[in-house]
This record gives sequence, C-alpha cells and structure tokens, in this order.
Amino acid sequence: MRLKRPKWYLENVKPLENHPWTDTEKLAVFALRDEEDLPAKRVAKIFGVTKTQVYNVTRLIRRSKNKECFICGNLLTPKEKRKQKGRLVKACDSCKDEKREYKRKRRKRLLKKGLCPYCEKRKVVAGKKGCTLCLSATHRRRMQMGLCGQCGKRPIDKKSEALCTICLGINRKRTSAQRKLNKTKDKVCNKTGKSSKK
Repeated sequence: MRLKRPKWYLENVKPLENHPWTDTEKLAVFALRDEEDLPAKRVAKIFGVTKTQVYNVTRLIRRSKNKECFICGNLLTPKEKRKQKGRLVKACDSCKDEKREYKRKRRKRLLKKGLCPYCEKRKVVAGKKGCTLCLSATHRRRMQMGLCGQCGKRPIDKKSEALCTICLGINRKRTSAQRKLNKTKDKVCNKTGKSSKK
C-alpha cells in the first residue's frame, strides 16, 4: 500500500548528499518519522540523503519541540528561549560559547598555515584574512546589504559604489602615496637597461 503525502513534504527537497536543510525540510522529515512512523531508510530514499542525516534531523526537531538545546539536550532557560525567538532550533549559552571558541581556534590555526579559514582550500591573500574568491564573495554580499564592501560596518557613501566614507578616504591616501612612490622611482628601460630619467 502506497502512502499519499501532501505536496509540502517534497516541495523544496534537493537530492544532494550534504545539502543545508531548510526548516520546512526538517519538519517534513520529522513528520514522516514521528507522525507517520516511516523507517529512516525509506525517508532517506525520499529525500535523497543518508540514514544518519535523517536520524540527526529527527533528533534535532524532537529536542526543539521539547524546548531543549539541540547540541547537548539540556532544557533551555526562559532567557535563552527569548534570545532566540523565531528560530526553529535553539542552543544553550554554554554550547554557543564552546562552538564560538572552537571556530575562533580553527580560524587561527588555518591562518597560521596560510589557508583561507572560509573555504579551507586556497591560500590567503597577503595582508587579508581570506582567499581572493571568498573575499570577493564577502564583498558582494556586503554591497547587496548596502554596507561597505571593505569593512562591512558602515553604509556605502553616496560618492562611491562600494565603500563607506572612511574606507574611501583610506583608499585615496593609499593610492596617492603609491602614485608618488611610482613617480619618484628610477624608471629603467626593459630593452636597454638604462635609466629613463634625464
């Protein structure tokens, strides 16, 4: 006998091995596992993921419905619930602090090795904290939000297309200093090897 499922179960399912779960997908998996009592293997086949991922998502939603931290399973305090209002899955303060500390140490370790802390694959650009691809993606994302592409703290200046007033001033100083340096340098001809100054 085949079960009839509502359309919302399979609306936004992406058949990828490690895709980020949306809240509707998480709730759909939980409904199939808990309410319809389907085995994890069958649910995994429907969503195109592994059984382990189905178990993890089911545990996650069960903890969220019981008002527990999704990482450690401890009950959340009223203050922690208020802080994360509107989120499907919530974490306690101690777990958040541990996670933050772990991420900070990981970023530091990768930067010491000279790798980008975002993609963990490419080398870091000199004087920056990321590779060219990750930095350009960050720059674009900030600009779409209406923030300065360089610092991401202040809104974009009216005179510029990508930078705030402060970063614009810093860039102007840097480029003018570079121009002065280039003018004062002794220019050498590539063919003859002689100085071009007279």
